[in-house]
Amino acid sequence: MIGQTVVHILIDNYLKNLTLEQKLNLAETLQDFEKHDPGWLKRLIAEHLAQVRHFWRLFPGILTFRFERLAKLRGLKRLIHLPAAAAGFGPRTWVAISRNGMVTVSAGSGK
Repeated sequence: MIGQTVVHILIDNYLKNLTLEQKLNLAETLQDFEKHDPGWLKRLIAEHLAQVRHFWRLFPGILTFRFERLAKLRGLKRLIHLPAAAAGFGPRTWVAISRNGMVTVSAGSGK
């Protein structure tokens, strides 16, 4: 879940603002960011968490993606997979709540 949040921050918010040259040489661009400013990613995460007031806003679809996948299934497959989607909702919500707190502490710790 932390990885999905970081991917959302990078892809949806940050990398879209890079120049075409930076996007075409993304590995080098990210290495340069790390070399010149090792805390840039932690700052991005901290800024995102400061803007996100609720855990379900960490990244799009955090609570619905299981049911969106389920909706794409047809007939008996949907019925067979329904218990797994429903059972995964509770733990996913709990993890989102606990991870939000952990990410907040980690991003703000300066480590």
